[in-house]
Amino acid sequence: MFEPFSLQRYHFANLVSTQDRAREFAQKGQLLPFVVSADEQRGGRGRGEHGWVSMPGNVHATFVVKAGDLLPESDSCWLPLLAGAALHAVLSGFSAEGLFLKWPNDVETKQGEKLAGLLCESFTVHGNGREEQSVLIGMGVNVAAAPRVEGRQTACLRAFAPKPLPGCETLLDQIFRRLLHDAAQVKKEGIAYLQKYWEAHFSLLGRQVMFHDFSSGEVMQAQVSGLTQEGALRLLCADGALMVKHGGEIRHIRSVV
Repeated sequence: MFEPFSLQRYHFANLVSTQDRAREFAQKGQLLPFVVSADEQRGGRGRGEHGWVSMPGNVHATFVVKAGDLLPESDSCWLPLLAGAALHAVLSGFSAEGLFLKWPNDVETKQGEKLAGLLCESFTVHGNGREEQSVLIGMGVNVAAAPRVEGRQTACLRAFAPKPLPGCETLLDQIFRRLLHDAAQVKKEGIAYLQKYWEAHFSLLGRQVMFHDFSSGEVMQAQVSGLTQEGALRLLCADGALMVKHGGEIRHIRSVV
């Protein structure tokens, strides 16, 4: 395990993608862990085929860690949810209004407006005659501005903050510290620690949603019934059938007034 203050940060005014630059640095031998951040991205990525709209004043960053430093291999499927919980916990500390988690790793307001998102990717670092499994934890946080995204409502943290917000470096340090804290708690208590956190902050639990399955392209309406032991999504269909989904996107069903 490593200490938070040992985290090396590389900051840029403008990048195509912090995710791509972080992967490049790791493959060139940069010691892990480290974080790459940028004021703006020209080609930020989200989950599936989504992009990430970058705006000045917002946080765009990618942490790089060894795969086993946060969770054991047997629990690696929980990594996006671990990162989501850590991000939620930190951002909630600056918001006067309750924030919520949306599976698998978005943070949103009680109105369902997206405040932050994550993209976790595993990759292999080659070097020194060995291969090392590593993880990219990319994140975008709408701190100062809420970008316009077609088909999606967004918000920025500044609109809910009763006090001045920290700068990018301080915010990233707090997120990384919380990530380490939660990983340590999982080692003590098991995955039940994360399950409890998600059950307490999962806004769509028990509600009807539209679900887009990335693998099949299917879109269906179902009720969110919880998470499995592997962090997958449980959906209850109208015919009473229970489905388990490992990859996809939840979409709110919004009332028409």
